[in-house]
Amino acid sequence: MSYIKHNTYDSLFIHLFKQPEYALELYQSLHHEDRDVKIEDIKVTTLDNVVTNQPYNDFSMSVKDKLLIFVEAQSTWNPNIIYRCKYYANTTEIRYIEENDINLFSKRLIHIPKCEFYCVYTGSRDAHPDILRLSDVYYHGEPIDNDIIVHMIYDDTSNHDILHQYIQLCHVIVEQFNLYGKSKKAIEETIRICENEDILREYITHLKPEVATMEIYHLFDQEKITRLTELENKEIIEEEVKKEVEKRMSVLTQKISKEVENRVAKEVENRVTKEVENRVAKEVEERVSKEVEERVTKEVTDKVTQQVNMDTTLLLIKNLMLSTHCSIDEALDLLKIDQSKRNDYITKIEG
Repeated sequence: MSYIKHNTYDSLFIHLFKQPEYALELYQSLHHEDRDVKIEDIKVTTLDNVVTNQPYNDFSMSVKDKLLIFVEAQSTWNPNIIYRCKYYANTTEIRYIEENDINLFSKRLIHIPKCEFYCVYTGSRDAHPDILRLSDVYYHGEPIDNDIIVHMIYDDTSNHDILHQYIQLCHVIVEQFNLYGKSKKAIEETIRICENEDILREYITHLKPEVATMEIYHLFDQEKITRLTELENKEIIEEEVKKEVEKRMSVLTQKISKEVENRVAKEVENRVTKEVENRVAKEVEERVSKEVEERVTKEVTDKVTQQVNMDTTLLLIKNLMLSTHCSIDEALDLLKIDQSKRNDYITKIEG
């Protein structure tokens, strides 16, 4: 078997099932009736970093006319997994439509794969249900138009298919981490036990050579995966926000600068002209000196500029609130408006 190389952000769940042979086993464990399916019919469609509260633990694959979406939930029960599936399906369908150049406005019926949702729960089953239904979880069973069902998969020692072997592997990992901590010894013991008890033996044996260098340690450490991914998410989001703010501010500044330039020029021209004409009519032509003209021009320009600056800042605040959906106070903070002037702007905007 040829194995796909893992990366730093793969979880054990993703690393196992993105191998074509195991993806086929996974499908056949859920669809016993479909024995004609081949590896060539399977396409892994996992989206990187789609759902942030369990990063890189969501897996999907398309098989013929089906889209199977899997969510792994480790030890802690969380009913919101149903919305993780819904969000994942929506995102995957959008990508499918874009990649296949599907025209949603066409008169011909388009083809979209049928979605199936599964949650692999490695914790204790307790009284958890066989299925999660969106209408039951969020709307007390009231019928809704966009209802979806998630099939729950729990540990079953009587079942030795690949999904239940994976759950058993997770239990062994937890037990060994509890005994030896997150160490090389714990991983070695996990591999030894799984080989002896025929739990994903071929897959586990393949990982053996990497234990010496601890290259596979992160596959067993979901906390590290989550921590690394959240750090990466934060950096990406901050960078994207920064770029978007800079882009929008640049566009706004150019637009406003042009408007300010035109308004100031027009206002100054009109007011200076009127002021000069009035003074010329009252005073002797000889007293209309350069000093008087400059003083009048400065006085008018200052007043006009002050008013235009007020209008410009108001426009900036409104556009910023509209484009980023922030509050007045947040917009004032972003624009670093002096505290002594804030009440004036708030009054004008709310008035």
